[in-house]
Amino acid sequence: MALFIFIAWVVGSLPFTKRVRWRYLTAYYGTFTASVIAAVTKLVAVTPHFQLTDRLDLLVLLAFAYGSPIAAMSVMRTADKSRAIQQTNERLENVIRQNERNRIAQDLHDTLGQSFSMITIKTELARKLLKVAPEKVDEQLNDVENASRDNLQLVRSIVDDLRQLNIAEVIINQNRNLQDANVTLLTINESISNTWPRQIQITLGAVIQEAITNIIRHAHADHCWLTFGQQANLLTISIRDNGKGIHKPRENSSGISGMAKRMETINGTLDVASSSEGTTLTISCPKPKTNKEKELQS
Repeated sequence: MALFIFIAWVVGSLPFTKRVRWRYLTAYYGTFTASVIAAVTKLVAVTPHFQLTDRLDLLVLLAFAYGSPIAAMSVMRTADKSRAIQQTNERLENVIRQNERNRIAQDLHDTLGQSFSMITIKTELARKLLKVAPEKVDEQLNDVENASRDNLQLVRSIVDDLRQLNIAEVIINQNRNLQDANVTLLTINESISNTWPRQIQITLGAVIQEAITNIIRHAHADHCWLTFGQQANLLTISIRDNGKGIHKPRENSSGISGMAKRMETINGTLDVASSSEGTTLTISCPKPKTNKEKELQS
């Protein structure tokens, strides 16, 4: 019986094609059934009063041997799905990183590239003026100095911007923390947030990060849902968990005050609803107008 159970798990776990797997399963079930019939026939012949129903241990083993291939296939499929999800997440992370590199490269090309070209031209002009009109060199060097300072400030601004995460990056990072805390994260309509302005994403991402941190620390939940919404003039995110809820809500509890202040910077609002079945935090802000919409309005 132990040998058959071992074979069952091998047949169910190996990465066969569907056709080959069913061949092995047919051979397994056929051989096992024939062996069971032969064994029971021999037992009945040797022991006239033998009743299979009197041996619950044998019945359990029989059920386990018959069900083991199906169980092994189920375990294998679950493992394959988990591996596929992990690989998909890794690909998404790579896509996000590549998109961010492209954005940074474009920003550098559009800003620093032109400024450095101007500095180069001004420097060459100053060198030529040094021979023919030295009194004008000072003006050119002042322009170079001012451009250098502006570029330095621009570089600092770009570096500060790189340290801030958008919504997708926050969800990827926080999902790891949720998994460590045995909390399952599910998102609805997440893709619509990819087109939201970066500054809006940075603020909303910071609020999401704080909310998920509170779920991990205080909610004692096993599921968390993020629902994204977009209307004509409004962006919304609902963050819900199935934890114990906030029994004694206070103005400054669980970082709610800090999240509300963040939302105020983008003219947004934050609402909290809590019960014994969990807490729902809803954040919303006006949808910024595009340049085309601003032109039409003007």
